Formats: sequence, C-alpha cells, structure tokens
Amino acid sequence: MMKRVIILGIIVYSIVVASALTVTAADQLSCTDDENDFIDYLGQPISGSYTDIDIKEVLCTKTGGKVELILELVDNGEIQNSALYLYSITLDTDKEQYMALYQAGECEVTDSEYNIIEDIDWSVEDNEFQVSFDLLDSDEDCSLIAGTTMYIEGDDAVIDICPNEDFTVLEVDIVSPDTGKTGKSIQFSGSGEGDTSDYEWYWDFGDGETSEEQNPTHTYDTPDTYEVYLIVTDGINIGEAYATITITANGGDNGSDDSSGLTMFIALIVIIVIAGVAVLVYVIRR
Repeated sequence: MMKRVIILGIIVYSIVVASALTVTAADQLSCTDDENDFIDYLGQPISGSYTDIDIKEVLCTKTGGKVELILELVDNGEIQNSALYLYSITLDTDKEQYMALYQAGECEVTDSEYNIIEDIDWSVEDNEFQVSFDLLDSDEDCSLIAGTTMYIEGDDAVIDICPNEDFTVLEVDIVSPDTGKTGKSIQFSGSGEGDTSDYEWYWDFGDGETSEEQNPTHTYDTPDTYEVYLIVTDGINIGEAYATITITANGGDNGSDDSSGLTMFIALIVIIVIAGVAVLVYVIRR
C-alpha cells in the first residue's frame, strides 16, 4: 500500500509544520532529534533500533536565493537506496513550502502546489541526504526546517520525525453499506472525535480513487471486495478507520424489465398457439 505511505507521509509533514514552535526568519536553520524515538502511522511509540532512519539533525542554509538542505542520520546510520526507505526534508518560508524526497535512488523537490522543481543538485553519502535548489522567489525568508523518515514494513511503517512531536489518536468512524453494484453511486460518511469542521479527510476507496470530502460518493466499475480507508487529522492529531464493501455486477433495471417483457411475450405466443390448435381440433371433430 505505497499510496497509503505517501499520503501519511504528507500528513505527517503538515502536522510537523502546523504544530511547530514560532520561529524567526534566518539564513541558517536547524533542528535536532532524539535517538530511538520512532512511531507508527498513528503516532504510537515503536521500540527498537532503526539506525538507517534515525534522524540526528536537519539543517538549512540560505545563500542569496539558493538553499541547501541536509538530513543527517545518527553516526552509525546509512541512507538506504531502497523502496523500503523514504527520506524527506520540509522547508517553510514566508511564501512557500518545499518538500524534498529521496527514495530508491531518486530525488524530487516540490513546492506547496506539488509542482516539481526541475533544477536541483542532490547527493547521498553515508548518513547524509543533501539537496540544493533555487527558491521560487529569491526574497523568501526561511522560517522552519523539519525532517521525516520511514521504513516500510508490508502495510505498516516505522517513522521518525525531527523535531519530535506528540500525537493524540482521534476516534474515526466510517458509515457505508456492506454491498453495492457496479455503476451505482455509493454514499460514504466519515466522522471524527469532536466532529469539528477543522478536520481534514483523506479517503482511499481501494480501487485507486481518493477523495478529500467528509461525506463523499463513489462509483465502482469492477465487481470485487474493496477495503475503504479513511485518515482524519486536525493538524496535530490523527486517526484512521477501515470498512469493507463487496461490489457485484449490476444487471440493470432495464435488463430485468426487458427479460420480463420477453417472457410475457413468449407466454402469450404459446397461449395463442395452444388456443389455435384447440380450435382447429374442435373444427375437425365437428
């Protein structure tokens, strides 16, 4: 469920940025992180040693309109060139938010609208991931630097966030039918603890389609059993819920009516034929 990992990664970035302490604009920013402070998707602590995602420090240096970002792991850690590992740096300025991601030998930098920044320089060496690029506006003031790393284990992940952040798990619920038909609109409803309007909603319908509405409708094209997944966040806390829906082929109301009409027509013909034969036999016997 790689999509789930990416979605949750983006949510974690927003949580870190939204809940960070007030900072002032600077040409140099940094934040440090405790060792072995890992969490799962919902912010619950995970014990163990994962040195290859354990963040030591994240740094930003601005020179003119150019920034250099560095994510450094603990001394015995090593940046992994594998799809099972994801490393990211988030930079907030007074005008934009930039996100640099490294995974499986590829690096990408995007702005707050997820537009890709084309001209970047990046490198990975031992326990450091480094990337530099020009800001969209050379007059932007850097205000916040943060980092997130993940080790993906099947459908779960071990996550490290710099700076540290505490989460509360929200109670989330999905209301939806257990079954449905292809081509028919299905209503889904989501609720979160407190039911505040400040919640953000992230739906995954299990067929590759998503929604950010609280109460979306969705139509499935293929018969199957789908796992529906909902993530809710209020910018600091996060929660999730699952539901399963079985979709069967839709024969169509018109098809049923046509079939019934055809049956009645055939029956009528049979009745007419039988009646005709009966009349013919009666005439002959006379």
